Amino acid sequence: MSKKWGTIIKNNEEYIDFTSSDVSGVYTFTDRKYDSTATYQFEILNSWNNSVQTGRYDITGVKNSPVILKLAATNYPVAYTCGTLMYPRYYAREAFFLDDLPAKIQSKIRTYLTDRVGEDFYKKLILNGGQWVNLKKFYSLNPKIDPKKFRAPNYSLCFMVWDSVKHKTLYNFSLNLDERGSLMGIIELPDIKHHPEKSIIIDSAASNLVARQYSFTSEGEIMYDPKSGSIIREYKNYKKGEGKYTVVDHLWIDVHTGKVADRRSTNEVIVY
Repeated sequence: MSKKWGTIIKNNEEYIDFTSSDVSGVYTFTDRKYDSTATYQFEILNSWNNSVQTGRYDITGVKNSPVILKLAATNYPVAYTCGTLMYPRYYAREAFFLDDLPAKIQSKIRTYLTDRVGEDFYKKLILNGGQWVNLKKFYSLNPKIDPKKFRAPNYSLCFMVWDSVKHKTLYNFSLNLDERGSLMGIIELPDIKHHPEKSIIIDSAASNLVARQYSFTSEGEIMYDPKSGSIIREYKNYKKGEGKYTVVDHLWIDVHTGKVADRRSTNEVIVY
């Protein structure tokens, strides 16, 4: 499978190389500090578009002979949109499936989400990747970093609201937890359990039609608005203002109702 990106990892936690396959589907990488006693892994993720199934594969014997990996195509490629943190020297473990996580973490995730959206909507939430960080290992590889000044989530999991009829994702959000499974930040989902009308989420095509009625032609950015407790899509138009300022017209559409939630203009300095 040509032109598919993958990451080479040492001992499941140390980053080695990030490379793409050639036209023949062959990956070539370099480890300048090869360790014959270490294990090596190859990981292919869905950070852009998971046209092949994600996974981590052992390639420890690759120094002596090529390793053949068989990757299966996915039925419905879905972009990963939550974003990831890059750590110096350390490579965070990917969370492919909820079952991969510790049982107590799985239980807390289910409780948090069902308390927020109810059992029925919970079935629409699909894990779409995420990072599982061993902070102790990270600090041991980076002794100059002060744990008091840098504290990342132990679990940063990306969930998507999946439309099983249209086979597309309607919304993505991150769920961040510490090592005990306690929430770090809010759950960026409406309180659907108590407001079932917010279980309706229109797709980008429907939202774009509304935006075009107000002369907004760009693709909107979907996000959770904690003030209204709704998921909204923001659109922007730009025009030159006075001096160094650019006038930005904002349009927010409530994706539960398909109606305009707000519209206003701001003067901003845009840096390209």
